[in-house]
Amino acid sequence: MDPFLYKVIHLVGVMSLFAALGAVAASEANGGKKLGTILHGVALLLILVSGFGLIAKLQYGFAWWVIAKIVIFLAMGGMLAVAKRRLLPCGSVIGIIIGLGTLAAVLGVYKGAF
Repeated sequence: MDPFLYKVIHLVGVMSLFAALGAVAASEANGGKKLGTILHGVALLLILVSGFGLIAKLQYGFAWWVIAKIVIFLAMGGMLAVAKRRLLPCGSVIGIIIGLGTLAAVLGVYKGAF
């Protein structure tokens, strides 16, 4: 498969992940949480499959920045529980999500150049 298609699928998954976590964090209704939870799982699957596809296709191997992105991926997966159980205020959850996403984007763009 073309690496460009992997990148598009990866970005669609990332955008879906942010939408899902934002919906769950800000939702008061139970229906919004259910839809957000489903979208969260689908988004994580898209990110995982396309991310590993890119790693294999572009032959990156498991550099330190790839491992850091996997840790961020796991943290974003765990943020669903934090958002659903209201362990932190909504603003804090959204701030953490944006911070983790920014760090993942910087690591992906610069690929360990620093």
